[in-house]
Amino acid sequence: MARRNRVALLTAATIATIILLAFCLLSIWNPSDLRDASSLTWGVNEGDELVYLVVIRGYRESIDPENSSNMILGPPFFAPMNNTRVRFNVTNLPSLPLVIDGDIFAEEVLNYSKTECRFENESEIPSMFRDYINRLLYRCLLPVGDWPLLDSLHPNETEDAFYPGVYLSRTYADSFYIGYLLWPGDAIISWGGNVSLTTGIPIVAEDVSEYYSVGVYINNRLILVT
Repeated sequence: MARRNRVALLTAATIATIILLAFCLLSIWNPSDLRDASSLTWGVNEGDELVYLVVIRGYRESIDPENSSNMILGPPFFAPMNNTRVRFNVTNLPSLPLVIDGDIFAEEVLNYSKTECRFENESEIPSMFRDYINRLLYRCLLPVGDWPLLDSLHPNETEDAFYPGVYLSRTYADSFYIGYLLWPGDAIISWGGNVSLTTGIPIVAEDVSEYYSVGVYINNRLILVT
């Protein structure tokens, strides 16, 4: 009888140890900042098309050729794209992860190339403009279904955006904001978009950046048309 009790106690202690180890391993593999993302879904489908108006503002400083002591403001690099209309095609939506944190969401969703683009008349956009404009749009194309979850992944604002930069998110009454801010020392680099709460489609996507050492200010905006 005593032997049977000892065996039972040893078995119980072994089971308890296994459970404790399992919890320890689970806490390592699944840290507390990982969140269940099963509520997220795409509000758009591959093959959907979106048309945006491109609005370009900004300048590039240069030396006045007639007076080297003066600086003049020239048109920004993206000026040829101003007031054009661009058609974006949703080509490749990523599978949404089962659990997410801010880093996973940025890597597997935000920075995943989801679209391709051409001018509205189907002509090709010059490559030096196309890739940049396309990236600005697809970074702001979001899944829907749980805006409080997405809002919890990133801060609303920051006082420290040095390398590697900070992703930002905010929920408004009629839209959701997703963006990124980086202070590389001699510049402010940022992009962001206000997104439809119904579809996850960017209503406006915008890059506002300034490079002090070279005298460049960028304000490139995509405004949803259809």
